[in-house]
Amino acid sequence: MKLLKTIFSVLLLSVTFSFSAFGETGDYQLVVHKVSKHFQQGYNGKNPGLGLRIKDGEETYYQAGVYYNSVKRTTFYAIYGYEPFSVSNVTFGGFVGLASGYGVTSREVNSQKCGGSTCTSSMMEVLTENNNITPVAGLTATVHFEKIKLIFVGMPTVGKSAGSLSLSASFPF
Repeated sequence: MKLLKTIFSVLLLSVTFSFSAFGETGDYQLVVHKVSKHFQQGYNGKNPGLGLRIKDGEETYYQAGVYYNSVKRTTFYAIYGYEPFSVSNVTFGGFVGLASGYGVTSREVNSQKCGGSTCTSSMMEVLTENNNITPVAGLTATVHFEKIKLIFVGMPTVGKSAGSLSLSASFPF
């Protein structure tokens, strides 16, 4: 979690102190996270949040942000994306990165230890409950319009993690 917060802070500072580093309008984008649809039942599909995307060339970008995830926890994330393929106004690619808020929490472990009944958590367990880091990867399709971009993300089902399709919008500035 500390690593993700550090990466997110560095990205935000780069915007604050070196706005002209990339030099062109649209190199920075405000990303608004919206919704997701999972391949399995029982997941939250409303995922509001905000992110910052910084272009690192024609096909690559860095992105960091925060959103309310599909298991109803706050997620901080940092990713590196690559979209080398294009057809008309749509680019295709993928990303890799890190995200918090998806691992098994101490309360879930305590619940399993107590046979499903409520157990008293120690203060340390409560404080560390959301401090897990998970590697993430997915495929992207971005539809480019003049003032907005629609970002479709496909995440695979891996282990106990349910795959999903999600939609975000980005606004270049």
